Amino acid sequence: MGFCNNAWIRPAAQLRALSRDSLYKDTVAQTRGRVDYWKQHFSESPSLKAGWFHNYTCPQCAGQLVYDRTKPHEHACGHCGALAEETQAIAEAWTYARRHDISVSLFEAGVLYAAFGDPSDRDYILRVLERYAADYPDYEEYGMHAGRGKIMGQALDEAVWGCNALKALTLIGFDGDSEQGRRLRHRLFLPAARLTLGQNWSIHNIMLWHTAFAVGVALVFHDDVLLRQAYTFDLGARNQVLKGFTEDGIWYENSTGYHYYSLMAAANLLTFAMAYGREDDEVTGRVAGAYTAMLKLRFRNGAFPAFNDAQRDGPDVGVKGQLTAYRQAARLFAGTPYAKPILDAIAPYPPDGSLGDWLYGSDTATGASDTFDAGSVHLPSNLVAVLRNNQLEAMIKYGNLTASHAHADALGLSIPPWSMDLGTSVYGSPYHAGWYTRTAAHCAFIVDGQNQDPLARGVGEMSPDGSSFQARVDGAYPGVSASRALRLDGDTLRDVLTVSADAPRQIDWLFHAEGSAAFIGELSPSCLPESENGYQYFKNVRRVDGEFAAAFTMDGRTLRLRFTALPEGAAIYVMESPAYPADKAAHTILARVRARQAEFSAEYTAG
Repeated sequence: MGFCNNAWIRPAAQLRALSRDSLYKDTVAQTRGRVDYWKQHFSESPSLKAGWFHNYTCPQCAGQLVYDRTKPHEHACGHCGALAEETQAIAEAWTYARRHDISVSLFEAGVLYAAFGDPSDRDYILRVLERYAADYPDYEEYGMHAGRGKIMGQALDEAVWGCNALKALTLIGFDGDSEQGRRLRHRLFLPAARLTLGQNWSIHNIMLWHTAFAVGVALVFHDDVLLRQAYTFDLGARNQVLKGFTEDGIWYENSTGYHYYSLMAAANLLTFAMAYGREDDEVTGRVAGAYTAMLKLRFRNGAFPAFNDAQRDGPDVGVKGQLTAYRQAARLFAGTPYAKPILDAIAPYPPDGSLGDWLYGSDTATGASDTFDAGSVHLPSNLVAVLRNNQLEAMIKYGNLTASHAHADALGLSIPPWSMDLGTSVYGSPYHAGWYTRTAAHCAFIVDGQNQDPLARGVGEMSPDGSSFQARVDGAYPGVSASRALRLDGDTLRDVLTVSADAPRQIDWLFHAEGSAAFIGELSPSCLPESENGYQYFKNVRRVDGEFAAAFTMDGRTLRLRFTALPEGAAIYVMESPAYPADKAAHTILARVRARQAEFSAEYTAG
């Protein structure tokens, strides 16, 4: 049997002791219940296709449907409660969820075996994997958005499924060189690794998952040829990490969601490396830095920005919503200098009895740290900056590094908590491509009613005292350059957006805010002529005549907006637009002018 180190979870004796603690007892019992459910009910057929889980979305509000393993034909929305019709796409998405659920149960069975040594848990893992191995040639390659899988509906999901299965094998101390190991390698894991690796085409979160899985296969089954292919080749795991996480530490797709999703893949990679003694110091350091990088962009309320294809924080804001990831990281980096800032980040959160807490936990209390509660920050490698003082904060994003998961929002502005990037819905919703990714959904600028080029990339500079920031973008539209200058002065943010074109163009300035709104000015019903690129979602359009100001109140605080200068002939409109979820409404202000050059100056004052 090859070397296998399970130091990436709590020691077995500690897991057993904690399982008797009242804080963890219910969690352990629920984990046992999930595993025992699948021990009894596991069945499988290659005739069932796993689809795209992003299709598991409510057609009414774009919310996420709720998967219930016991109700294959009932699909209720977790937000509005509506029951969705069972289309083929929804039925296949449910099958995806079921197979992912099974893979999680394999991992959880491995955890229970490592803690308690019940041989039935080990037997369950091997029984399921033998079934998939026997049937794997009969599964059809299938998928349309993230490569083609067999058990799962895309290559990405095949790799995620496989990582759970490999961790289960690691936890039970499986011998990859045994007769059964050779059989599982030959029939299931090596074909799956070749299938996923064969669909690598760039540095990407998907390919990081592919290579993490393939590295795991190579280590569990001692395949040095596969290890070289999966780890050291140009698009192997090493380069996925070192090129995917920028020098500033944030995943290059510039999305909070995909940053943490990529960290999940990287954590699997490090888990396999630790378990089989194949750590790489440079890769370990880059991954460790990625856990602390996003903390620098946290807003005062603890929330992470939802830029590009990221979903907004739910009830568990910021680090609290990623506690399992940070606890896992603290365990992976225990005993190294990388552990302290991670422990500092989770120190304010006491043990909560969750599965992640029981499994990874934190044995060292360092006390709450203000390491990342600093002032303004500029991350030029990721084209983002946040201005902060004790009264107000503002974030600007001045482009994208890739079109993957990008939103077309160069020079987009966020002023939390009133005006926050909406993020996105699940991809199966028409609101994703039709609204959330569009320039019109952001506090940015639009020329001639068209979407910006999502590959636009600018330059930015922060003042030495961190009170002001300037950015310039030339590639958002052909023949157009734009700049935005922000200055934070006490309770006021001063904002000057300048757009210059090679000919007269229609230029729109947009601002979105949530909460209750009050407007100064004479408002009369109006309309906009555009019917695409997000404009079709604007409702209750009113034109402003005379003096104008606005106030938005949220969480007991008010943000007041006024224009200090507008281009000659500019018109101001007030309207409603989708917030998140899409059945909620935001307030939108649009200033429009036709000109070769336009300068929009605004002040936002917090109180």
